[in-house]
Amino acid sequence: MCRLKAAQTRNKELESGEHYINLKELHQKECRAYERKIQALLTEIEDAHKENIRVRNYWFQVLEDILLEFEAMQKKAGQKLREMEKRALLAERQRDDVLEKAKEFRLKFYETATQLEEEQEKNLKLHAQINRDYENSSIPSSKTIRQKKIANSREN
Repeated sequence: MCRLKAAQTRNKELESGEHYINLKELHQKECRAYERKIQALLTEIEDAHKENIRVRNYWFQVLEDILLEFEAMQKKAGQKLREMEKRALLAERQRDDVLEKAKEFRLKFYETATQLEEEQEKNLKLHAQINRDYENSSIPSSKTIRQKKIANSREN
């Protein structure tokens, strides 16, 4: 009997369409709930997308700043390099000048050393000529300034 009554009420609900209306309302409630969840997720995605764009723009600004700093540093380094090259060229020129002067001094030194040796040779030659006597020259022994006894090697 309970089953019969339950079946009759169910039949009555189905005939009147109340059950379908209840199901439809329940379905619409669930659909609205899902639509709200979808809408919330869409707004969350939209916010995340906006945040990504904002962060990307910040990164681009930071990278542009870093690039500008790098270019400024590169420009300074280029100027410093040119300055150092000028200094190096100047130092090389000075070194070449000093080496040229050293070469001139060395040549003068060799010339004077050669002249000194020649003069010393002349001096020795003249001393030898002055100190010559009849033993090693064509001057007779009677004309020598100091008389030296000639050893006699003859036998008696």
